Amino acid sequence: MDEFENELRVAFESGDLEEPVTPSSKRRKSDIVKGLDLGSPKSRRSWNESKIFGSHFDCVIDDKENLTNLVVCKKCNSIFNYAGTHNLRNHIESKHGIQLPAKEKQKMMEDALVEFCVTDARPFSLINGKGFISFLDAYSELIIDRHLKNQTTTSSLILPNEKTISRKVFEVLKSKQPELNSIFNEMSESGFSISLDFSQKLGTDYCVMVAHYITKDWILRHFVLSCLPIPGDISKTRENISDLVNKNLTYLGLDMSKIVFITDEGSNVNHLGGEKHHRCIAHILATISRHITQPYAGDQATDNVIAVESAITDLHSFVSDLRRITPIRQALRGVLLLPIATRWLSILAMVRAFSAADKESFKEIVNKYSGNQYTERMERIFSKQNLFEAYIQIVSMLEAPLKILEAENKCTMNRLMIEMIKLENAWRGEARGDDLIRAALAKSGLKAFNRKMSEIFIENTESISIIRCAAYLDPAVCGILKKVCQTNCHWGDYETIQKAVRNVAKQNFPECLRPHVENVSPSLVTFGQNAMRTEIDFEMEQYETGCKNLGGHKLDLLKFWKENSMKIPHLSSISKHFLAIPSSSTSCERIFSRFSPLVYDYKRNRFDPHTISTLISLQSLFKDE
Repeated sequence: MDEFENELRVAFESGDLEEPVTPSSKRRKSDIVKGLDLGSPKSRRSWNESKIFGSHFDCVIDDKENLTNLVVCKKCNSIFNYAGTHNLRNHIESKHGIQLPAKEKQKMMEDALVEFCVTDARPFSLINGKGFISFLDAYSELIIDRHLKNQTTTSSLILPNEKTISRKVFEVLKSKQPELNSIFNEMSESGFSISLDFSQKLGTDYCVMVAHYITKDWILRHFVLSCLPIPGDISKTRENISDLVNKNLTYLGLDMSKIVFITDEGSNVNHLGGEKHHRCIAHILATISRHITQPYAGDQATDNVIAVESAITDLHSFVSDLRRITPIRQALRGVLLLPIATRWLSILAMVRAFSAADKESFKEIVNKYSGNQYTERMERIFSKQNLFEAYIQIVSMLEAPLKILEAENKCTMNRLMIEMIKLENAWRGEARGDDLIRAALAKSGLKAFNRKMSEIFIENTESISIIRCAAYLDPAVCGILKKVCQTNCHWGDYETIQKAVRNVAKQNFPECLRPHVENVSPSLVTFGQNAMRTEIDFEMEQYETGCKNLGGHKLDLLKFWKENSMKIPHLSSISKHFLAIPSSSTSCERIFSRFSPLVYDYKRNRFDPHTISTLISLQSLFKDE
């Protein structure tokens, strides 16, 4: 019996038993093992429920013939807690050297999956895809059902053909329409925004619209509204795009006048949403980076800035020429990068890759395959290394804010103001530095930065209000706003930001101007008169006090608002709308890249634009289920 108790304790300590070894459990298990030793039929029964393990283990029952959570090995009477099959498999294979059939079946399945992916040219990532697993679950149920009914289970006889599935799509779309309508209703209630961008595939332009909103459970969601192919005979003019967007939103039952639009700076889209239009910050920062070395017309470039731009132009031409020589291009893959017009900071990537290359190896490869024809030119380019390093130092300061403001599945508008303040301060520091080249580039960057910020303040006044409110509604940012806004003139002082929040609350919730039940606030005594504290004043005071108490600690933003939605309801409702607004439109690009196989397949099937739009919305719906 001592041997059994020792085995039981070892099993518990190794994780095979979850139940703690107490005196009572020892007695119960001792009684069980005693019955096993005596061969009592009431101590065990066959494990009929498991075809694989039932041939190696019996179920243990108590003296009342009730099943316990224990099983016993038929060969050695070892007892295990049945919390899973991992420990049972290990025992059979390691102690008794038995290879279970499931291993062979597992290998057969894995080999078949390899054949499936290779033969049908499918990505390996498909195997763990949500849709594929959902199909397998449904298929397994069908196979089991047919097996129980002794029906033929050959897959080729069970699976429908492609035409059936193509027709079935419309039935699935129709069945999901109530769910889509529910999503649209939830979007409208909480407030939502739309990011819009264009992409071209196979010679066809597509207009991608993605809705951003926070659900009633405080989950940030990005939902594809449409991916509309633009007919070839229609140009992407301001009027045509406006008509296309309006018709599509009307078709979906959405009011365009109430939506915040996030787009690039193109003249054909910068009117969408009217005052509620917000410029994509990624496009703005990309424009600023370009004008660091290429000042706007009317701005005088310094000699140092001109020298850097000339060096970059020479490098671009040099890299282009070298890439035409195949052996050099292959040997210096990752070093000879060309800027891509549609990629942010791609010039920086080109300069950085070249500057990081081992110069001796670079020269050896180029001379070997070019017959030394680039020797003099190459030496001239390398002599400008100090210019490249200064450029990298200044322009790379754009990378951190871009990474934060383009983050996927995170709130970003709340970070825009603080990231722009940090960028401006960093360039100001460089502009006052001793390095003349970096100082010149930083000053040029500040000119471009101030110009773009001024354009936003003049042309997108509603956007400024959104940025201010979103920053205020992030507790981690709100706690430092008063300090950082004292030294920055772009965004206004702290009182201006508070006023923006109050105005939004007043517009959306007039009842928030009612006097708070606690009546007079001593902090609101002005000119000897008692001012009545309103509901929104009280909420803001409560919120700001909480922000100070955080002490700069990071927190889950949406979890914070979910937990405080009853304490500060008006601010909570505002945050649900404003925090869902993205600071950039890059989600459209990501989503189009992700969904492009759908566009290709269904274009070939000649589905109309509305069907394609709904299909992609349906895919977005399936992914979020």
